[in-house]
Parts: sequence; C-alpha cells; structure tokens
Amino acid sequence: MISAVLQADKQSAEDDKILVAAAQALLQKIPPLKHLYIVDTDIDPHSVEDVLWAMTTRFQADIDFYPQRSERRFMPDPSQWPPYREDPQELPMKALFDCTVPFKLKNIFRRAFQPN
Repeated sequence: MISAVLQADKQSAEDDKILVAAAQALLQKIPPLKHLYIVDTDIDPHSVEDVLWAMTTRFQADIDFYPQRSERRFMPDPSQWPPYREDPQELPMKALFDCTVPFKLKNIFRRAFQPN
C-alpha cells in the first residue's frame, strides 16, 4: 500500500481536467497505489509538511476529492480484504486529492512563504 505525490505544472485551463484524468488512470494502473496527492510546483513533494499545507489551503473535499473503485484487490493491504467491507464482494476504493490551485487562479494565488 502506498501513497504518492504527483507534482504538476499546469500550463492551461484544460490541464485542470487533463491532470485529474491522468492521475485517475495512474491509480488504476498501479495496484498498491491507494492515495494520490497532486500538488503544484511550489510544493516540495518530498515534504510531508508542504503536502499537508497544500491540502489545507488548496483542497476542498466537495470539489477536489475523487474517490474511485479499484479494479482489483491488493491483498497485502488488510483494509482491502473482503471481511473488512460490509459487502465482501465489493471492491475497495482508492482516493485522488487534487491539492493544486485551479489554473484560473494561478496568477493571483501566491504562497506567502517559499521554502528553500
């Protein structure tokens, strides 16, 4: 079971949707990948603090959260075992968190502190 951070540099408004679609495809292609966080280039993807800051300031669950059903189970993850679920036949879920600034706000959304 892994969580991953994908850093992206949006160049156009279309990138908002293209990025989410690409990340959703990535979630399906990598069975152990359970949570995927997308961040902008001003976020250090190796810093838990930076990623959490992006999630706190650039993420709204009703807009930027994309749950998706797994195509298959990854059995090393005990939360994906059939007894964990109310319906043991139901496949588990994965989660995509878009913690990026919408492209239309990119020029006005500035980070007050830039880490070195």
